Amino acid sequence: MSYKELSEMCDLPSNLDVDVISIFQFPSNHMTFQHLVTLKEKIEEILSDKEINGIVVTPGTDTLEETAYFLDLVISDKRPIVVTGSQRRPTVTGTDAIIYNEDFSKQVNIGDKIQIIPNHICSVVNLHEKAYLVSNGEVVDKLNIEGRGILQ
Repeated sequence: MSYKELSEMCDLPSNLDVDVISIFQFPSNHMTFQHLVTLKEKIEEILSDKEINGIVVTPGTDTLEETAYFLDLVISDKRPIVVTGSQRRPTVTGTDAIIYNEDFSKQVNIGDKIQIIPNHICSVVNLHEKAYLVSNGEVVDKLNIEGRGILQ
């Protein structure tokens, strides 16, 4: 699916200037360390353009956390790099791919505090007691997993 098709489906604003660059096309569980290095190098190349405001990386849900952690360790640029994934295509009921909501964006401003309630969470948290929030390779906070063991 092209960005144009996705943006029309999600009703994104027409004034966004987005370049879509496809680096890999394979299942995310085939991601290797060398792929991560290639991704890092491509991101650094893109960020050499000072006009770029940020980057969105969609690695697939199998390697989402690993990709985010790796990029946090190796990219020193402070512009946002968002690592995200989607469980369902935008055309499917219950999709989590639609990330822009015009009504919401009219109600909030930069700097406003908002509360986000995720609409899904990977079942892997069932296996862990804590989630660690990492920035620049250092643990900045830890969260207790309240639902741990519910599926056991």
